[in-house]
Parts: sequence; C-alpha cells; structure tokens
Amino acid sequence: MRTVLLLVLALLLTPTAMAANPALMKPVQAYVETGTDVDASAYNEVDASTDFTAAAVLVANGTDVPVKIATGAASSEVDLPMYIPNGEALVVNLPIPKGSRLSVRALGADASSGYVTITLLQ
Repeated sequence: MRTVLLLVLALLLTPTAMAANPALMKPVQAYVETGTDVDASAYNEVDASTDFTAAAVLVANGTDVPVKIATGAASSEVDLPMYIPNGEALVVNLPIPKGSRLSVRALGADASSGYVTITLLQ
C-alpha cells in the first residue's frame, strides 16, 4: 500500500501536474538506485541552490531506510527538525530560503534501493 501511495505522489508531482496547480512549485528530486547514492556516512546533495523561498517541503521516502534532510554548505549542513521513515511521505510547514543547498542522509544504514523525492511548496 505504501508503495502505491508513493507512486501516486510521484505521478501527482510531475512538472505537468504541478503546472496545473500553481501552489506546487519546482520539484527537487534525488533518485536512489544503490546504497552509495544515499548513505549514512555523509550528506548527498540534492540541489545546490533552491530557486525560490519555499513555505513548506514534501518529502517522499521510497528507500529501505529512514532519511533526514538538511540545508547548508557542504560539511556545515543543518538538519531540518524531522526525519522521514522508509516508505512514508511527510509535509512540513517549514520555510526554506531561496538559494539554500538541500541534501539528504540515510539514518543507521546506507540505502540499497528506492528513491527520495523532495518537493518544495510555495
């Protein structure tokens, strides 16, 4: 059921679907195909500089491990006050300033399959 929900979210958040709903803006996506893409030892950059100030963030975690999202320069990342369990999606009303660097990190163990989708909402 969770896989179906994540697939539906991914389809709803395509650029075409978002163009029809101006409340949804630029999707920032990181696709995880192997454990080296999102691992527990370091942050993986998803977007070097966001294009606009977001009012909220939607994170869909389709990996096999929980993940956390952070902002800030490499080696100076600051975790957002949330973590996303594997197989879950979460919307957090948390502003992300324009020009922020977004990164993702696995909790506990490296991800070996799946994807993480981060969608900024304005």
